[in-house]
This record gives sequence, structure tokens and C-alpha cells, in this order.
Amino acid sequence: MVLLMTDKFKAIIVCDFDGTITLQDVCDRIVEAFGGDGWRGADKAFDAGKISFEEMNKSFAKNLQCTPEELDGLINSNIQLREGFHEFRSFLQEQGIGFLVVSSGWDLYIKSTLKGASLTFVDDLPRIDTALNDQAIAVACNKLEPHEGSFNFMMHTLKSDLGAPDKELIVNHLKSKFGVPV
Repeated sequence: MVLLMTDKFKAIIVCDFDGTITLQDVCDRIVEAFGGDGWRGADKAFDAGKISFEEMNKSFAKNLQCTPEELDGLINSNIQLREGFHEFRSFLQEQGIGFLVVSSGWDLYIKSTLKGASLTFVDDLPRIDTALNDQAIAVACNKLEPHEGSFNFMMHTLKSDLGAPDKELIVNHLKSKFGVPV
């Protein structure tokens, strides 16, 4: 039995994706396999504070040397969900606990990794609020779209200087909106 709550939860869990829902960091695996040499310079420049999170990800996307099908193949053969994830999600629904994935990763690989699960991608705070009441897993993340033999990176609208989506902004909003532990 699944309880659907309307604007009232006992609590809300905000969960990372890479290395949390999955056993591996999916983005790392993708750029290591398909990023050529260009991604390493962007990674180092970001770590040194020389470029922004957005610039780093745009460089990663530009340097990907694969098709969407090859990317999907890598994910299907190398990425594992943490054991019990789907059962955990069902338990939370039964208990009236909201669940939101907030990841600085890319929608393209989250869709591929959670293939078969119903997902709702959210770009703003009001949509997050309503998506929590859906049967689908609500996901706030960045976007990666195939474009003319390459990929384009689009940063989530809820961003900060440190990255996107802004997890602190989202958590503070949920605490204020729902008045439950987050």
C-alpha cells in the first residue's frame, strides 16, 4: 500500500545520486571512459578555483566522445544501484516520507541508471513541492543533451557559486514549506 500525502509528510529525505543511490560516481565513469584528455584539465582548473562548476561541466560535455547509445551501454554494464534502493523508496512512500533526489549530475545518466522507474525532473521550487506528492521519483539535477555529435550541458536553474542544483537552498525551502525534518 502506498500512501500519497498532500502537502504533509512526516519527514522529507533529500538524497544525492552519484555514489549514494549508485555504488559508483556515474559522472566520473563517463568522463573517464569518453572524456578524452580534455576533461582532466577542466577538473583540475575547477578544483583550483580557476573555473566555475558550469564551465567545468560544459567542458566535460564538449569533450565527450561517444553517442548517447554508447553512454547508455557504459551505464548498463558498469553502474549498479545500491542494493535495496527501490525497496527503500517504497518503504518511504508507505511511511508518508517524501523523497527527492538532488544531484549535481546529469539527467541523461540518471534516466539511464533508473530505467524503468517513473521519474519527474524538476527545475524550480514550486515544481519540487508538487512532485514530492507524485508516485514518481522527483529529481533535481543538471541537463545533458545530445547535440550534433556532441553534448550540451545546461545548469539547473536553482544554482549557487558552488554548483547546481543548490542543495542548501532546496533543503531550507522544504523545511520552511513543509515544517518537517528534512
